[in-house]
Amino acid sequence: MADVDALYPMQSAPVTHLTGDIAEELYADTTSLWEKLCDNIARSREDMMSALDRMQWKFKRIMPGGIV
Repeated sequence: MADVDALYPMQSAPVTHLTGDIAEELYADTTSLWEKLCDNIARSREDMMSALDRMQWKFKRIMPGGIV
């Protein structure tokens, strides 16, 4: 998976563009993880935790203050 900071430097793109792209990536990651869980093909606990950590990091980029 590509590094978001490398793909979207904060200085060169408007925030709304970044938020939309990160939200799309977050949705795709969540869908992929859910499908793996439903199909029982998740590889290891470490892989699952790594995927969840990436999704949490992306969510924090979109919602820095969290959900109110």
